Amino acid sequence: MKYGRGLRPPSRSSGRGWRWWIFRVALPPTLMLVFLLQPLFYFLVHRGSQQGAASAQGDSARSAELLSWDARIQDLDERRGNRQVDAWSQGKSVQQLDSQVQPKVDKAEISSKFDHPSFAKPEVAVGWPPSNLLSIQMLEFNRQGRWIPAGQGPVNISRLAPDAIPIVLYVHNRPSYLRVVLDALSHVHGIEETVLIVSHDGYYPEVADIVGEITFTRVKQIFAPYSPHNFVDSFPNISPGDCPERPAAGEVQVGCVGDADQYGNYRAPRIVSLKHHWFWLMNHVWDEMVELRDFEGHIMFMEEDHVLAPKAYRTLQVLAKVKGERCPHCVAVNLGMPLHDGGNPGGNYFVADWMANMGYAFNRSTWQRMRDGARTFCTYSDYNWDETLKWSVMAHWAPVRLGLHAAGPPIMHMGKCGLHGQADGAGCAEIDDQVAAFLAQEADRPPPDESWGIREEGQDLNRIGFSGWGGWGDRRDHKLCMFFAKLPEGLRS
Repeated sequence: MKYGRGLRPPSRSSGRGWRWWIFRVALPPTLMLVFLLQPLFYFLVHRGSQQGAASAQGDSARSAELLSWDARIQDLDERRGNRQVDAWSQGKSVQQLDSQVQPKVDKAEISSKFDHPSFAKPEVAVGWPPSNLLSIQMLEFNRQGRWIPAGQGPVNISRLAPDAIPIVLYVHNRPSYLRVVLDALSHVHGIEETVLIVSHDGYYPEVADIVGEITFTRVKQIFAPYSPHNFVDSFPNISPGDCPERPAAGEVQVGCVGDADQYGNYRAPRIVSLKHHWFWLMNHVWDEMVELRDFEGHIMFMEEDHVLAPKAYRTLQVLAKVKGERCPHCVAVNLGMPLHDGGNPGGNYFVADWMANMGYAFNRSTWQRMRDGARTFCTYSDYNWDETLKWSVMAHWAPVRLGLHAAGPPIMHMGKCGLHGQADGAGCAEIDDQVAAFLAQEADRPPPDESWGIREEGQDLNRIGFSGWGGWGDRRDHKLCMFFAKLPEGLRS
């Protein structure tokens, strides 16, 4: 049988070996194929080298363009100072603010002090909202401030456990109290599972240093930029020509600046700062902080004279769960609450009552309802934020809204050195004894159980319509408060 071309090579016995088959049959068409494809290979290689060179040139040009824009932006920032910071808050463009006198911002100085703030001294305020170098530094710090301890990077709230409850501690200038409160916090079970945000009403280096030493959980410090303690001789502190806080009986004030409250008294910065700080931090934490802007769960708030027992955080988590499952009229949970009718402080039950101001927590939906009442909150003549919230905002929610707490609260109010008591210092030496007694008492109480029943206490509804305790009659305070909520009345210069 003869083998046609293209079939299997003939065997050695045919007289034509494998060499003949390679050189006469396989090689010629292979060489022809290479010859025909050579132009295509050349085209592809040449085109690839051109594209690589063009890409490199493009990357180089793009890098140069970005560097150029960075330089231009930095130059604009340096020349325009804080106009970019304030433009959005006033509802104006940067160009509209160019004619206003604003303090110069040294951003290099600010950025070098993120981890350990060291701000400028209080100065006279300029423009609206009232601003000086210190307040601008605080705005920048709040925007870019880093988490403590340093070196661990930013905090991703979404990676916390689903039942995690961030804690906000708002402080002023009572370092001895703060040390006690932080020591107690360091022993709270589960504290390492959440984050702590410390909001300062004014800048006091000793207080900031104490917070900077925290290692038991991740911490972020924020500073209220419009605190009266940040300014001198100008609103929101005392301004030249302000009416005296308490005029003599029957004395008519003529030619001074200010609005009297319903009792005839004028504003006192040390008093109104409490309400300003509270409302600023609420707006900042819920709506401005990048880390919490999308957080829908509960956030707990406490003051610098509130001491937590070790089981406080676990109690808070139980309360939040029971509230969601079994208390549809509850808008908040509380670690502390005044006892009613001589109730048993160690009873195994939950109590639904008015939201209290000790270790309280609520979620974003409750905050949105509070924010909707901002205009009422800001104009109600009472310097107490909690009384204002209760009688001017929440009292009109229907049905009546409650806070849920456990009988036998795992929180203690030291309070003797507070606003209405002594100054921080030697007069408060009994703090340690009070705390020790409280912690010993709490150690004997069992933690709350989800199966406990809920007791709804009778609420004091007789004061709905109450005109407030005063201290908040000045229209300048109303305007600054509304500025925090970005209401039109607060944005106008």
